[in-house]
Amino acid sequence: MSRPWKRSLLGIAIASLLCALPASAQPSAAVQKVEQFNATLLTIMKNAEKLKFIGRYKTLEPILLDSFDMGFMARFSAGRHWRALPDPDRKRLVNAFSKLWISTYADRFDGYGGEQIEIIGTEKAPRDTLMVKTKIVKSGGEKVSIDYLLRQKAGVWSVIDIFLKGRFSELAKQRAEYTSILRRSGISGVVATVDETVRRMQSRSR
Repeated sequence: MSRPWKRSLLGIAIASLLCALPASAQPSAAVQKVEQFNATLLTIMKNAEKLKFIGRYKTLEPILLDSFDMGFMARFSAGRHWRALPDPDRKRLVNAFSKLWISTYADRFDGYGGEQIEIIGTEKAPRDTLMVKTKIVKSGGEKVSIDYLLRQKAGVWSVIDIFLKGRFSELAKQRAEYTSILRRSGISGVVATVDETVRRMQSRSR
């Protein structure tokens, strides 16, 4: 059976940006990084009503920025436009996408119904990256796959993509949505779109 990242052309494009990693890379550290992030997700779910959107955002912010390689993710999302961006605009783009990812998870994990998050295992991915496979187990027994793609840089594992239901790349979706905005409206258009998206999340979220 073909694997999700082999079925996606954008998944191949992600892999093409990755640097080779040392053979001594230890997956246990990658699993620990995912476990810590999942523990924070459960915390905001269990305390969602008390925290509200802003509280969930503030709780997620430090762990997500520590766990995710937002520089890589912004670079991939910008596509060929990245090379033309001066450093200040690159930083603005990284900040905008960081805000978007934190807000997305603060909005998405807004309640608790007895769910548990389990680590299922790991799987080698292209260019010595690693897929850490997890499932959210709902109280009724239904399981939803959330798989984390990680790479190691300077000895530290970081998340570079998340695959929902084992197939749908969050990073590929972001690239598809924002490269056209970047082409049409530049960095200011991206920042304005992210700000508006976050405002909508906040207004509808508990």
